[in-house]
Amino acid sequence: MEFIQTPPKIYLLELREKLFSLMQESEYADNSINTFRKIFNLLETFFSEKGYDYYDITIGKEFMCSCKKYRGKIVNGKRIMTDTVLTFVTCLNNILLFNQLKTPTAEKTFYCPDCFKATYDEYIQSLRNKNRASETIENHSRYVSAFLTDFSSIADSFDKLDFNFIQSYLKTKTFNENVFYCISSFFRFLYSSGLTKINYAYDIHPAVVEKRLPSVYSKEEIGKMLSCIDKKTVNGKRDYAIILLAYRLGLRVSDICSLKFSNVDFINNKISIVQKKTHVPLNLPLLPEVKNAFEDYIAVRPNSPHEEIFLRSRAPFEPLKRGSSSTQLEKYFNKSDIDGDFRKRGLHSLRSTLATELVSENVSYAVTQKILGHLDSSAIQHYVRLDVEALRTCSISVPSPTGNFQKILFEEVKENG
Repeated sequence: MEFIQTPPKIYLLELREKLFSLMQESEYADNSINTFRKIFNLLETFFSEKGYDYYDITIGKEFMCSCKKYRGKIVNGKRIMTDTVLTFVTCLNNILLFNQLKTPTAEKTFYCPDCFKATYDEYIQSLRNKNRASETIENHSRYVSAFLTDFSSIADSFDKLDFNFIQSYLKTKTFNENVFYCISSFFRFLYSSGLTKINYAYDIHPAVVEKRLPSVYSKEEIGKMLSCIDKKTVNGKRDYAIILLAYRLGLRVSDICSLKFSNVDFINNKISIVQKKTHVPLNLPLLPEVKNAFEDYIAVRPNSPHEEIFLRSRAPFEPLKRGSSSTQLEKYFNKSDIDGDFRKRGLHSLRSTLATELVSENVSYAVTQKILGHLDSSAIQHYVRLDVEALRTCSISVPSPTGNFQKILFEEVKENG
């Protein structure tokens, strides 16, 4: 016999008390709380008309479909204002299911066939043992599990793995450098573990793709963009400090968002972190302009139990996410009317800009590598291609024509008068 679980439900009055208690604990703005109160009044009227006593997810959906107010504006099929009722109902559902306002973040999981699950888990654990970054492990999990899922349709052991299947699999996929790297790494693991007699990693050759030049901006463009920031507001002070960290110190977005008060020594003027991407310690000077930007933001920073310095602009005041910080920078670029010329407008472009400036100012590779926190010194050569003036000094003059080539040119010049 199959049993159907009863959907969770809660008394409306109890739900109201929990909602506004959690909003106040999370220090939501008074304006947001007042708006939610007005919507809750509409929900109570809806309950009275329908004769409901309990709230559940189905009723929340029904209310959202019937509510016309606070739905946000839509112009030409595109929403230009937040659907506050949707946010309201989402919060109610989260209280009902998780007893909190936001949905708990869950670690991403990827399906792997049972016949390969033990090997797959062992491989992922080997990456953790090597202290690979979480983003790197996620990429390997995604691409390797997808490969094993396809392979399981024809075999249940690695004895039947062959080059023909590998080639046909890669041809049907959007082949990129990440896929190549992850699948090759997995094949090396299989070979070293004795699960295959051949190291198929040697048989995979990625498509040759021309590497794009890093996106960089001139000092004038950076100055123009910084001038568009309103440093009288909390958001402006925060964004200004973030942008200076990327442009003046070259910090990665992930390191900026995870930067804590314990990482900044305001007395000795230095920043000390362990980089999230490489797990390598990095010490940088706290430049005066960066320090001033820090102090300006901290003076108006919202109260929060989180140790991270940079917070969301609206309650709940949680640490800023990577995507949000890059979106803020793009906003200022758009305000400044800088012609992007297909250049990227994320915070990483400021890191690239700093690297290019250091190289063009004849700062040694070793020092530039240390500032940017690169493990591999060859990574700096990526930015040398942008230093046009330095490349001019390496140019070779065109040799004078000789032999048959000289004779042909002379005859053409003579014919053309």
